Amino acid sequence: MKAPKPPKPRRLRAPIEPDLPEAGVGDDPRGVLHKALRRDGGPRPSGPRRAGQGNVAPDHAAETAFPAKAGRPRDRAHRVPPPSTVARAGPDGDVPGVPHATRYAELHCLSNFSFQRGASSAYELFERAHKLGYAALAITDECSLSGIVRALEASDITHERAREAAPDATGVALIVGTEVRLVDGPELVLLARDQAGYTDICRLITTGRRRSVKGEYRLTRVDAEQLGEGVLVLAVDDSGVDWVARHFRGRAWLAVELHRGPDDAARLGVIE
Repeated sequence: MKAPKPPKPRRLRAPIEPDLPEAGVGDDPRGVLHKALRRDGGPRPSGPRRAGQGNVAPDHAAETAFPAKAGRPRDRAHRVPPPSTVARAGPDGDVPGVPHATRYAELHCLSNFSFQRGASSAYELFERAHKLGYAALAITDECSLSGIVRALEASDITHERAREAAPDATGVALIVGTEVRLVDGPELVLLARDQAGYTDICRLITTGRRRSVKGEYRLTRVDAEQLGEGVLVLAVDDSGVDWVARHFRGRAWLAVELHRGPDDAARLGVIE
């Protein structure tokens, strides 16, 4: 009788966090997505380039195909808050479920999927954003959408906690995006405003990764110019702002990031 073969070591494809809920399908976030979609009778996506598999920027409503936390009942009516609860205030100047004084959306945030740059997990980021009263949080890991599944799970948790306090309240909405550094241009933050924008971001990431060795990417201005109207663009630095304004007219902004440094006032004066 032949001796049984020893089990193969488990391959880890994502960071393991101490507070990560058990998903039951290994450590690949895509496994959580596939299992939940099969359970609910939805189509199984072929890969990360499939459009519509995530929330979008809050000026457009979208139904997401990503699952809630594994084992939790799905609640499609509340999982993606309508744009009016995130982007636009009511007649009295308040947004439902968000304190007036702290109504804010962070559009450039790295999770621990940005290796050696981001330190906090999506659960930690959304928990803190919820305590501060943020309306939305964009997860924009560098040339990657790897953290979006866990970010959506964390966003769902904030919505559940908000509804426990008030039935009409909303938590912190997720905005899907990425950060890229062009070899011949500025650093950009790209945010998906609809399914077409999500597809374009996926295609850009694939292009940059495939032409480089593992763990790196290479993108140029020509690549970024292929992004369609579904992608909103933030220029993180002021180099190449003329090119950004020319090619992304009506959907591009200069991001102002002040980190309480000694030159914040001087930088803000230059930008203004």
